[in-house]
Amino acid sequence: MSPIPPLDAAVIGGGPAGLAAAIGIARACRTVALVDCERPGRSDYAQINHNYLGFPGGVAATHLRDLGREQAAHYGIRFEDAEASAVRRVVAGFTIEAPGMEL
Repeated sequence: MSPIPPLDAAVIGGGPAGLAAAIGIARACRTVALVDCERPGRSDYAQINHNYLGFPGGVAATHLRDLGREQAAHYGIRFEDAEASAVRRVVAGFTIEAPGMEL
C-alpha cells in the first residue's frame, strides 16, 4: 500500500451526489479525493434524471456523471479508482481502506 498525502476530505461514490459534494468541498479551497469503483452503479444505467437545474427536459444519468467528472477535474479533485472497503477513525481524522490503497 502506498500512502497518499493527507487530504481535507474524501468522498466515497462518484454519482451525482458524490460529485456535487466533492465539487462543493473543492470550491471551498480544500483538497479532496473522490473514491469510486468501476463497478456499475445507478448513475451508469440508461435512465433520464429529471428536476436538475439547467436540464428542464431531463438529462441522461451517464451524461450528468460525465459533466460532473469534468467539472470536478477542473477543481483539482483527485480521482481514486477503488472500491472502499472500510472507513476507520485514526488520531488525525479518518482513513479509507480499499484493496491496494489507504487514503
